[in-house]
Amino acid sequence: MRASLLLPNPQRRDRDRFLRTSRSLLCTSGIIAAVALGCGEPLPPITVDVGSHDRCDDAVPYAVDASASEIQCFVEEYTYLNWNPTLLEMDPVVEEGFGVPGSPVCCEVCAKKEAADRACEGMCIYDLCERARDEHVSAGNELGTCDPTAGAGCGFAFQDCVDLRALQIQTIDLLAGDDVEYSMRTACEAVAADPVRPDGLFRYLDGLDGVPGAHGALAEVEDVVSYCLDAQGGAAVTSSTSVAATSGGDGADSTGATGSDAGDPEVPPERPGACGPYATERYWVKPTNNFGQWTLASQGIAFDREASYETKVVDGGVSYTLFPCAGAPDTQCLRFDRLSVRLMEPESGLVVSLHLTQNSELIPMSAEGHFDIPQGALPFAVRYTWDGREVFAMASNREGATGQVDVTNRALAMTGLTTVSEDGTVLAALSLYAELSNTQPRTEILHESGQTWNQVSLTAMTFDADMDPIEHHWTIPGVGNWTGEEVEVELPVGRHAVILRAEDVHRSRGVSATWIDVRYPGT
Repeated sequence: MRASLLLPNPQRRDRDRFLRTSRSLLCTSGIIAAVALGCGEPLPPITVDVGSHDRCDDAVPYAVDASASEIQCFVEEYTYLNWNPTLLEMDPVVEEGFGVPGSPVCCEVCAKKEAADRACEGMCIYDLCERARDEHVSAGNELGTCDPTAGAGCGFAFQDCVDLRALQIQTIDLLAGDDVEYSMRTACEAVAADPVRPDGLFRYLDGLDGVPGAHGALAEVEDVVSYCLDAQGGAAVTSSTSVAATSGGDGADSTGATGSDAGDPEVPPERPGACGPYATERYWVKPTNNFGQWTLASQGIAFDREASYETKVVDGGVSYTLFPCAGAPDTQCLRFDRLSVRLMEPESGLVVSLHLTQNSELIPMSAEGHFDIPQGALPFAVRYTWDGREVFAMASNREGATGQVDVTNRALAMTGLTTVSEDGTVLAALSLYAELSNTQPRTEILHESGQTWNQVSLTAMTFDADMDPIEHHWTIPGVGNWTGEEVEVELPVGRHAVILRAEDVHRSRGVSATWIDVRYPGT
């Protein structure tokens, strides 16, 4: 099924019109300050801070400089306990994972494994807490309007989730005053999985002929390992080893095997990719809800210092999550979680890679799936390779773009997306079409009275475009937890929040919630 069914199929005539319109826009709108069609000067080199090349970041957005590389994390063990009724009533729903892939971290060129290990563990906890906050927000938006003074998290104490390893109370902060409390806990043990040397440096340094992203004098540095060790006061060690690696796929086939070529000088180490996770990668600790790869219908124009090029979209994809919009639970909002594009023009050797550096804000979506991406809503890190040189930049969409999600046909389209760097340089104009590999379950709660005055029958009405098997997890804070598509519960007198989580085989989740009032007969 092709995503081009969503919008008019980009035939040659449409493509030419797209190219002409993009060139006209870029040279006449005033948003271009360098490169493209002779409109300006070359892209400037990115200055590298050589004073500190040993950091790793454990949070999004990645903040290390242009010499950074992506390091894969391996999660040895994690615990995710959420929707636990109370601190005293220990009847929790617990998710545990062992030996699975985690999100990558971003490390500078001279970072050592011990720093990356700390970053991987921090990233794992961060991912778990983001998952918990997503479910918290979804439930809060369906139970009632979240308190705007509590921020986008509906009262979720994100820092407590990150910092505390014991059970903690989380509160869904609602304007109506019927706040909902529950307890949760996260814990994680994770390490960096890329091959390393005995001196603690990553083995990919052996294959580099200069500090990545550096220009001028540093470009002449031939022995990067010596450079790193000199900067850190270490001694060179010539042999190599590696640690457990993962598949980097969907988590189902992770492996703990050790790389056998770690000490073989004849096998050059593979250089890690640029920072910013590819949207096509899926991680077991923080699974994506809706994801897909770009199809052959996708197209783009990339720009170098002197000209524009019609390029092929050779890699990348998109993932997003759907939420009830704040204050309007019947309306859906879309949040882009990952978006990456790799453009290539074979004749010139031009390659442009763009990666979303952080989640977008929530974007309202119509009942037909149409959405408008606001100006500046998508922040990108850009890796630009041409004529043997690499340039790094931060960019965003300086103009609005449009798109549509067709859940029935499992397709997504985005058109009019133009990325512009912070200095005003236009880097790419894109028209993107994706075939979704998985879609998020959408679920609703039906309830009716049971056989006795305080008995309630709960039924999940769930739609999943992929027809995946669905697991249903129910929680009524302060009362208990249940599993199954239909459950019967006995409730004490009062008002109760009912929270339902529907999860497919890819661990994509949809959350629904409602209130149930229980009164004595005759009252």
